[in-house]
Amino acid sequence: MESKIKEMTEQLSKLEGLAGGNDGHTLLQQHQKEMLAKLREIRAAMATETGELDSVKEANAEVAKLREVIKRRDYRILHLTRALESGASSSADPGSA
Repeated sequence: MESKIKEMTEQLSKLEGLAGGNDGHTLLQQHQKEMLAKLREIRAAMATETGELDSVKEANAEVAKLREVIKRRDYRILHLTRALESGASSSADPGSA
């Protein structure tokens, strides 16, 4: 039991030495700098993905508008061709005049 306490005390003193010493401080700073760099990369990636997402949303909105324009024009073309066909058939029919 006493050997276990001695072993734990030694481990604790080693940990305190690392945490309080200069080496521990520089290791901590290095780790913090690495983490900061990774976080900045993640933030930059998120910003570009958000920009791409906005571009996709704008493109989808434009596609929807253009489909509506095409739908209206198709409707007009259909009625114009029907009017032309009925006008051509009535002028070709001599009994209707």
